[in-house]
Amino acid sequence: CGSEAPDRFDVAGGMAVCAKCSAPGSLRLPISQASLAAMQHITTCDSKRVFSFELTQQALKELSDVSETYFLTQLERGFYTLDFYKSLRLTGKDLQPAAQ
Repeated sequence: CGSEAPDRFDVAGGMAVCAKCSAPGSLRLPISQASLAAMQHITTCDSKRVFSFELTQQALKELSDVSETYFLTQLERGFYTLDFYKSLRLTGKDLQPAAQ
């Protein structure tokens, strides 16, 4: 939207906007500056550096939720593998390497 400090992610448009912008019927998710910076990094960096950033757990969850919502909306379908992974996390059976 041109704002220097966007605080929402427009899911249908795939862009960061400010809360003041009006878009009737559009899904806009709140997004922190940390998650927004991570999104900008991911979309503009060299592919070898795509995961070279750090976020707090809260910002990482926010980035994950916004990204998942965006992809599900754009692709208009779900993913069985993602659903399976989430079911493992909910049951506490996170996939972690065995201790040696």
